[in-house]
Amino acid sequence: MPEHLVHQLGQLPTDLGALVEPIAVSFHAVRLSRIGPGQTAVVFGAGPIGLATLKCLRAAGFPATFQTAIRTVKRGGTVVNIAIWGHPVELNPNDLVLSEVNLVGSICYNRDHPATIRLVQDGRIDTGGLITIRLVCCGW
Repeated sequence: MPEHLVHQLGQLPTDLGALVEPIAVSFHAVRLSRIGPGQTAVVFGAGPIGLATLKCLRAAGFPATFQTAIRTVKRGGTVVNIAIWGHPVELNPNDLVLSEVNLVGSICYNRDHPATIRLVQDGRIDTGGLITIRLVCCGW
């Protein structure tokens, strides 16, 4: 395995270490959004990545369509799409152009694991509620 894909967890427990990958996906998207203090974020979707994104942003969202996300963001705002779509999505380019909305695609992460591990270790990302059950595995 390439060395850049292996990350030491240090004192981070393995159950929280299992969250590093999905949180790194969200952390990467938040980083790409360039959101700053005092700005507002909306997260559409409540799957593991959406929940981790909420944790990264400390913001609340509501379910809606891709087009709603573009129409909801303020003029000059940024929509970061993390989703992998299983079907084509309709998009009216005028909604981007007339409001000068930035649309950014984000796939997974890009060397975000070390920073994500530090954020979880330092308690800056609240992992509460992300682990809903722990199973005991025999013989390990």
